[in-house]
Amino acid sequence: MLSDLSKFSTSDVPQALTYLVNDVARTHGSISVVAVSCVVLVDDEALVAEIHANRRASKLGAMILATTVLGFTASPSETMATLRDAGYSPVQRDSDGQFSVARISVADDVDVSPPYHVEHEAPFALRAEHLLSATPPTSTRGALVDLVGGDSHPSHRYTFARGLRCVVAYRGRVFVAHSASKRGEMIQVWNATDGRYEMLVPSDIRVV
Repeated sequence: MLSDLSKFSTSDVPQALTYLVNDVARTHGSISVVAVSCVVLVDDEALVAEIHANRRASKLGAMILATTVLGFTASPSETMATLRDAGYSPVQRDSDGQFSVARISVADDVDVSPPYHVEHEAPFALRAEHLLSATPPTSTRGALVDLVGGDSHPSHRYTFARGLRCVVAYRGRVFVAHSASKRGEMIQVWNATDGRYEMLVPSDIRVV
């Protein structure tokens, strides 16, 4: 630009203008704006590269913004669902960094009662004492109890086998599940966290 200005100037380009052009040239482009729909924060730099290379994540318009930050052009909800389907366990945060717990609105005429019997609400301490001391009684679902991971507490295994709601750890994921039933060599459960049925390998199930 300065050379072009000098061609049309009858004298040298003023020094003040030269300084101004050079200052603008030095700072131009030092800040970039990228259009993204959401960002994913990762503690491990190696995990950033792994997610970026994942085929499912690449369909979301994944881009590495920093060593521990990924940007996606897909919506936050779509990004969360895809990462979970890919085997990761993301959590959603608000703009202030706090964990976000989504609430699903339900129509007034929809029956939201759980598909299992719920006794009256007992105090937390009483329920905790019961879980720690209860001995699984004999049940027609005893075979299902024995299939669940051996490191699970006996009362937890019985709760799971009865089809009641419990927390399950399975191959690096943790979710709420209920309605367990045997399907051949597998166990089918309703994953209440992700809202879908899943087929699980019995030996890999741990009820926590």
